Amino acid sequence: MSIPINHHYVSQCHQREFFNDGDKAIYVYDKELKNLYKKTTTKSLFSEDNLNTKGDGIRLDYSSLESELKLLFEDDFFKLVSRIKSFVLDPVDAQDVYENVLGWFVLMGIMGELRHPTFKKQLDDIMMKMGKDTLHLSTGVDRDKIEEYLKSKKSTPYNNDLSYVRTALRIFDRMEPMEYEFFVILTDSHFLLPDTTCFQIRGQLHRYPNSFIKEIVELGIPLTDKIFLAARSSKLGVNRNGIQYIQREEHEELVENINRELFAFARKAVTCGDRGYLENFVINN
Repeated sequence: MSIPINHHYVSQCHQREFFNDGDKAIYVYDKELKNLYKKTTTKSLFSEDNLNTKGDGIRLDYSSLESELKLLFEDDFFKLVSRIKSFVLDPVDAQDVYENVLGWFVLMGIMGELRHPTFKKQLDDIMMKMGKDTLHLSTGVDRDKIEEYLKSKKSTPYNNDLSYVRTALRIFDRMEPMEYEFFVILTDSHFLLPDTTCFQIRGQLHRYPNSFIKEIVELGIPLTDKIFLAARSSKLGVNRNGIQYIQREEHEELVENINRELFAFARKAVTCGDRGYLENFVINN
């Protein structure tokens, strides 16, 4: 059986929450090309061949990162997002949802940037430069090891040395404790899904010797085209929790503001289940 090499940087299970079943399509706006188009499947949307493939110069590992995502996140996505859909309409068992479910979505949001090809390329460029700089100062066995490492990294498009889950857990641990706020659309508006899964806001939650160091302090995650989750560190002192329902025209500006943040944070493209809404958003923004 062939091993799939087409890897998504926004999970298909997440994309399907923005798929228009009536139109049998999902609508995409490319920010760089200024082009709006539709796709009739999510198989090739927000994906790239060998995005998560690892290589050591001898063997290629197509499945480790893909299995990590599937087993720890994607397999449970439908069950957990279905629970959120029910919860926002009838908020029972709130403590369990806030303590045991929402952190899972935050981890997924944190990984959104880690999975994106642009982030991977930037990280690889930094690591490659460090390796080459170290190579100039090395001799003997150390030099041979560094040369072997640099050579092995040319066998795949990206190094993929970091674990998505372990990295996201470290970031989440520095954000805790968390507070959560839902925004639920009950009108004809829609939330956009960016190619980064969410938007992230950076700041400082801890003191660092270098004041330029910024860490994630808040994320905005469109769970579906009607449900948006704002997750922020309680260390910011904002103290906003609960559910806001968008059910009148005077609330539409709130949806627009959220979508502007999602649109701005997207590296290249956003999706939406409604062509007309996406067209109007692009024209007005």
